[in-house]
Amino acid sequence: MQILFRTIAQGHSSGYRNADQLIIDNSEQWNQLWQEHTSDVIPPVETPPIDFAENLVVAVFSGEKPTSGYGVEIISVETKTMSDCDRDYLSVRIHYNAPGSMTQDVITHPYHIVQLPQIMASQVCFKEA
Repeated sequence: MQILFRTIAQGHSSGYRNADQLIIDNSEQWNQLWQEHTSDVIPPVETPPIDFAENLVVAVFSGEKPTSGYGVEIISVETKTMSDCDRDYLSVRIHYNAPGSMTQDVITHPYHIVQLPQIMASQVCFKEA
């Protein structure tokens, strides 16, 4: 089943430097992640409010890239039933852009952070599209 999601932030310059795929389900983790993500922004950016009783946050960071032209995009989120059991899992399809012919010599840290409704899933599976 497809799950609608809303982009909170997407771009090429994050203060979160690691390549990572995260599921955030509480305010403490969300505040910590947002502070790290916006650590290179002046003045500081207030953490967007999320009602974790109703929602989750999915964040994908591609890590440091040597030039412009890289990007990351969450293109779909859905629940599926695993073939070997009757439990649902969350499937997040991710598209990573590779550099095109025209790039700049600048270090980037591409990311995409989305909000989606709280779901009951036994595990999370991130897949490249």
